[in-house]
Amino acid sequence: LLVRKEAFLLDNRLEEKLSLVVMGLIGRSHYRDEPRWDLGSLLEHLKLPLEPVQDVLTRLERKGLIIVGCGDTQSYLPAHDIETIPLVDVIGAVRSPGGDSAQLGERFLSLPGVDEISKGIDEAMANVLKGKTVRDLVLSMEEGG
Repeated sequence: LLVRKEAFLLDNRLEEKLSLVVMGLIGRSHYRDEPRWDLGSLLEHLKLPLEPVQDVLTRLERKGLIIVGCGDTQSYLPAHDIETIPLVDVIGAVRSPGGDSAQLGERFLSLPGVDEISKGIDEAMANVLKGKTVRDLVLSMEEGG
């Protein structure tokens, strides 16, 4: 009997959505002054494996969007006032892996037609999210239940 552990991977779109969900939950608990989310409570609520949730939390923390609070459990807080955290930054946290990948993409994957389409996708996302913050996300979550 051979048992293999398969990695649970999200596609780019789901990873972006997970970043918004996680940031929204953390922002909402802070906004409502409710108990903070920690890794365990997020895993239980989202019903997802550890890897994708932990990856999103790490990326949000590295981009300075969330911080780990002190206490018995390592709970998460928005790093700034939720009115000042742009949603484009939340999605950007998972879109940009960091390191040299952007330079590699420009160097090896540059083709005029493709570059224009890629730029258009980035501009469309920026236009949809223009001026929207985590607070806007939290308030829309309030309206939706």
